[in-house]
Amino acid sequence: SLELFVVGAGAIGCELLKNFAGMGVALGTSGGCVRVTDGDSIERSNLNRQLLFRAADIGRPKAACAAEACARLNPRMRVVASQLKLDADTAGPSGPFAEPFWRRLGAVATALDNVGARLLADELSVRYGVALLDSGTLGAKGSVQPSVPRVTESYGASADPADEADTPIPQCTLKAFPC
Repeated sequence: SLELFVVGAGAIGCELLKNFAGMGVALGTSGGCVRVTDGDSIERSNLNRQLLFRAADIGRPKAACAAEACARLNPRMRVVASQLKLDADTAGPSGPFAEPFWRRLGAVATALDNVGARLLADELSVRYGVALLDSGTLGAKGSVQPSVPRVTESYGASADPADEADTPIPQCTLKAFPC
């Protein structure tokens, strides 16, 4: 009967969702549900690393396509897709991701390349006592951090050490290579 919120249906989100489908998470018969949200649409450059998507999906919303792919992998899995970004508006008092939404969640898994959204998901997880599996990318680097409110350190309470050798990778480079 777990209700799980997956924020992001890109490369990491596709891997999470594929694994949840294979593990039998949120089977409709148990009352469980995976809610996935992603505001982006599929681009050709996504196809080499976002395995739930096919060429026919280009231009379609990532969350909807990922939900459909999960249904093909495990027809008993219940996935509800949303094309909204997690931000101050959607998580505000009258937004779809307001307090009542968070109160019914069993866990949250982020799969984001946006530090602001990762910090917001972390803040809300701590506020409402929801376990968080934070995972994300920044350029060519990735990270994963599980946190349980009031038990472990949260994503927002930790920081990677500064690395002066790091230079940001322009998004155009990531999208255009390989051609």
